[in-house]
Amino acid sequence: MSNLDNIVNSIIEDANQEAKRIIEEAQNKAQTDKKESLDRLDREERAFEGRKSVLEAQIRDRVQTGAEREARNMVLSAKQEAVNRAFALAKEELAKMGGVQYKKVLDRFLQNVPKSSDLVVEIPRNRNYESEDFTVKKVDDLRSGFRINRGGIRENFDFDQVVDSLRSSLDTEVVQLIAER
Repeated sequence: MSNLDNIVNSIIEDANQEAKRIIEEAQNKAQTDKKESLDRLDREERAFEGRKSVLEAQIRDRVQTGAEREARNMVLSAKQEAVNRAFALAKEELAKMGGVQYKKVLDRFLQNVPKSSDLVVEIPRNRNYESEDFTVKKVDDLRSGFRINRGGIRENFDFDQVVDSLRSSLDTEVVQLIAER
């Protein structure tokens, strides 16, 4: 049995040596992997530290740009609100214009209109205007301003519509006037 014991002992000793070799290889590989991981982490940390100031500057720029854009949008919104109010007030003032002023506006406009027998000036029901040169007709469907009918062609000078049509060309001037106040 001693041969068998020797063989078993030899196999056990070989197995122990193989296990020891495998464990040492695993420990060496683990050490190498750990060192490589730490080296990679160190490189990444140094790279991040190098980019850190650039990233901070980019973040700062984004925040500042966003704040400036928001402030600009608020200013533009306030200006637009002021312009809207200015035009609304203009419409309101034109609608509430007194009779004498209304007559002056109409007279001034009609100076350049050729007078003829088929000329009809339509005015709102709540306004008064008289002329010997043409027919004046009060109508229910006109809120402000006046209309001119001549030869089957109708020109509408409703104050709301006139203000709306002039708005695009006057927006810049209104903004400048508001800024000056």
